[in-house]
Amino acid sequence: MSLATRISLVTGLAVALVGASGGIAFYLAMRQLLRNEIDESVNERMAWIESSVEVDSKDIEFDAPFPRPGMSGNWSVALQDGRPLWSSGKERPTQGDVVLTKTLDFGNHNNPPVASADVRVKGPEDEDPDDTDDKSNGEWGSTEDPVAYKWPGKKNRLKLTLTAWAPGGQMRSGLTRLTVMLGTVGPAILVLLIAAITLLVRWQLRHLHTMAGEAASVGPANLDARISTSASCTEYVALSGALNTMIARLAEGLERERRFASAAAHELRTPLAQMHTGLEVLLRRPRPAEEYRSAVADQLKDVERLEKLIAGLLWISKASNGKILAGSPVNLAVVVEKAEAQCGAILVKDRPELDQLRVQGDEELLVAVISNVVDNAGKYAQGQVPEMEVRAGKERVEIMVRDSGPGIAPADRERIFEPLVRLDEARTVGGARDGLGLGLSVARAILNALGGEISCRDRADGKAGAEFLLDLKRYVDSSRRAGPVEA
Repeated sequence: MSLATRISLVTGLAVALVGASGGIAFYLAMRQLLRNEIDESVNERMAWIESSVEVDSKDIEFDAPFPRPGMSGNWSVALQDGRPLWSSGKERPTQGDVVLTKTLDFGNHNNPPVASADVRVKGPEDEDPDDTDDKSNGEWGSTEDPVAYKWPGKKNRLKLTLTAWAPGGQMRSGLTRLTVMLGTVGPAILVLLIAAITLLVRWQLRHLHTMAGEAASVGPANLDARISTSASCTEYVALSGALNTMIARLAEGLERERRFASAAAHELRTPLAQMHTGLEVLLRRPRPAEEYRSAVADQLKDVERLEKLIAGLLWISKASNGKILAGSPVNLAVVVEKAEAQCGAILVKDRPELDQLRVQGDEELLVAVISNVVDNAGKYAQGQVPEMEVRAGKERVEIMVRDSGPGIAPADRERIFEPLVRLDEARTVGGARDGLGLGLSVARAILNALGGEISCRDRADGKAGAEFLLDLKRYVDSSRRAGPVEA
């Protein structure tokens, strides 16, 4: 399943869920709004009825103000037994209507309610000549309906039932129309929205297809190819930049491996050719034993050269995987002593203090590192003893190895650490050109594997020559901390 399809499905599902939830929430909100409007209309009508009913010691009257537009038009005032006194003249409440009922109690509450027969219509003979109020019943009934009644008085008890209602059919029909609209128009809108989102997602992801095609075209034959950055999105620009950086690193590494393989093949071919030629010469005719011994000794030198070359290449190959060796505490004084035994004397500053200094690493490997660096310094400054200075901090140890040769140009200070690289005659003193070009490469590979580093620079004291800086991790015993060795 493609990324565009997956995003479209997830987005469509999310939109559908949100749309369905929104539709349900909208339906419930509209139903509650309609119900609130009807309840408000019924409550206003009930308040209107209650304020219109007037009861005194003789009369029961309905003196109604003009009703506010919008309030419910269905209402009635009846005695306790159900006899209606006033009403809107419309049908009685039915099932589904919104009904509000209230009871008004007048007179002596200790007496039973007055009988319906004792409540009579107030006639002309009961009218007070001084009462000039308009007793017309206005909009709620015909002009022939009575508007006043007589009852026995407050010594009796009068209970009136007030009822106001609103038909529920209107709300139900409105909700039905809303349901139909949400069930038809809503899904159509959701489908259109999902389709638009799907097209937008595919349009935005089209650059990924382009980038995938460009990345697939990159290979050993065209390492100069790069991913285009025509997309305007920040993410695409960052992705293409990261891919181009990765391709550049891979191209650089592949080119370095090609040069390494070519140089290794050249270095291996020379001693093998010499051995082949020498053996052919030996086999052409019988020779004295002394001559055979001399030829075998020459072949042995070539074999030793091959062994050194292959060992160095193997070390560089193993160190290229980036794995860091744990190592163990190593006495730096012992390492220096063993290195001197292999490559000659070293002028060490503050030599007595080295015995108290420990570094994290492997003793034999560190001896190989110091030997290779010191041997390199001796080759290019023959007759001069290489100098060594050690500076220890809380966590790191720096070892400076200096020679008195012609120095190394800034452009070559990284090249010398590449396998099988030897500089030109400007770096050669006394014709010392018999190296394999692996010593410094092996030294860097070992230090990197031990979590350290090596670099080359001009001598810090301003004298002629080169200075190699070896950076190692210091080992400090928690029970006995050695003081730092200062220059």
